[in-house]
Amino acid sequence: MTELLGPDPDELLRRKVWEKGFLIRGREHERDTWRMDCRFDVIRYSEHGNRGSPWGWEIDRIRSNALFGSSEIANLRPLNCCDIPRDRGLQGGQCETVSA
Repeated sequence: MTELLGPDPDELLRRKVWEKGFLIRGREHERDTWRMDCRFDVIRYSEHGNRGSPWGWEIDRIRSNALFGSSEIANLRPLNCCDIPRDRGLQGGQCETVSA
């Protein structure tokens, strides 16, 4: 039934942000499964939103809303979030799930 409704916008956003992650040398053939974030922490696509996994990741704003950051793709990145506190103030990069 979902094929009739078109692609899921949240999945499209996740995929676009995922593709901004770095490829892992020697694992380029697994680009759809494994990547690295901007801190070079390993993330796994299927672990999106799983803070209990060492490979869990969420969509992060590079510049936070408090600093007038947007939800446009240019301001989003994948970030390993298994051990990041939810509230990081005005530092930017508040780890949160951003929906389309």
